[in-house]
Amino acid sequence: MELFSIKIRCTFQLVSTPVEFEKPVERKDRVIYKTKTVTKTKIEKVPRDLTWWQKTQIYGFWVILFILVIIYRKKILSLVKWLI
Repeated sequence: MELFSIKIRCTFQLVSTPVEFEKPVERKDRVIYKTKTVTKTKIEKVPRDLTWWQKTQIYGFWVILFILVIIYRKKILSLVKWLI
């Protein structure tokens, strides 16, 4: 004897029927509006001296570059000869 026997039968059917409704006709403009942005940049020089830190950064680069060239001159010359 089955006490808890449940049988479920599910059937789904999708039915599509035409439905009439009112929708306004949408038309797109034939005119294409283009916007053009013109940006003009004007550079004005301001008379101001560099700070000591800015001068140190600028000249320090060349000093460090010079020192590195002296230290690694043999490797740099051999690389240049290899490329030529």
